[in-house]
Amino acid sequence: MGLIARSGYLILREWKMAGSWLMEIMLGKRWRGLRECGGMPSYRVNVLRNPPRRRDICSGLTGRLEVSIVAESYLHIGEGAQKSLVEIDEEGLKGLKGAPSLREVRRYVRFIAGVVPFNKVSGKPAIPGGTVKGNIRTRLELSFRSKNGVVRSCLLIASRPLDRPNPPRTSGWRHQRIWSHAIGEDRRACNFIAERKVCLLCDLFGSAGLSSLINFSDFLLTDGANRMEIVDLPYGMRLEAAKPGSVFTGIIEFRNLALEELGLLFLGMGLRGGRISDQVLMGRLKYHNVQTLGGKVFGRIRYRLNELALSRLSTESMKLDGWEIRPGGSLADEGRLDVLVKDLVDRSLKKFEGEIMLVDEVRVIDQLPRA
Repeated sequence: MGLIARSGYLILREWKMAGSWLMEIMLGKRWRGLRECGGMPSYRVNVLRNPPRRRDICSGLTGRLEVSIVAESYLHIGEGAQKSLVEIDEEGLKGLKGAPSLREVRRYVRFIAGVVPFNKVSGKPAIPGGTVKGNIRTRLELSFRSKNGVVRSCLLIASRPLDRPNPPRTSGWRHQRIWSHAIGEDRRACNFIAERKVCLLCDLFGSAGLSSLINFSDFLLTDGANRMEIVDLPYGMRLEAAKPGSVFTGIIEFRNLALEELGLLFLGMGLRGGRISDQVLMGRLKYHNVQTLGGKVFGRIRYRLNELALSRLSTESMKLDGWEIRPGGSLADEGRLDVLVKDLVDRSLKKFEGEIMLVDEVRVIDQLPRA
């Protein structure tokens, strides 16, 4: 970690390795509470896998979506590690007896903080396309649940299945409360290179050795540079964050999809009854509450569909209520986009009836015990 003794203190120079771990302690992510939580035994389910569809032909819906991400709280998408020092009174910490309280530990730690910058592309604040893709894909993976012992999605990045959620104020406990129906399912990740078969979501979003059918541009800040603010948080943590109301806009391209699969993409964004999504979570500190963060709220966004366009290469059109989007055509009318989204989401829920759990993640977070 690059520790240097100085006047009875240790200076931690590697913020990424040590400082972030210590910050998790300070914010309660790794502090074990006393109250145990109930749960159920973990169990293995069969992931439905098939050979992926061909990538070298056009078959089905092909086109693009223009989508905006609207921040409804502070939003931080990090760019590297914070340039900071952390002073720890090692002798003071050694003097603590038994299982010290979080307040006692804090007395012997001081942050000398720089600023963690917001991610930028060509000098402009932006949410990387990979971050948007991961946000949508992960939400879909965890929304699927097994039916009759079979599930349509693996968990691409997953830890060992849990018999019960972690106790409050320990690592990952808020995430586990949101997705409690999924954490006990043992869903091995797909291995296309070895098996030549993948689950539905790996077919759509790609896997090692298999290109994605859905691709994401970076989402650029579109409403002015004055939307960024340096936010001072407890324990000297300083973030460059997008202010509430900031708008980031990008493009999502899709090819060879069925109608219900485009509906799945909308569900992954939190779209249900129209072109503007429910409030969902994204970015750093999204699981923390206002008390932990000194009165600030982070990580609450909405997706907004601005336009849908079909490529001339699309082999299918979209027909709804007497109007049609043909290959080469587009739709930007807000009312019709609302109708389109609802229709495709309903198709998806009907196709995967009993297999998708719709979760209001923000409501779950707001109802959890305060850290």
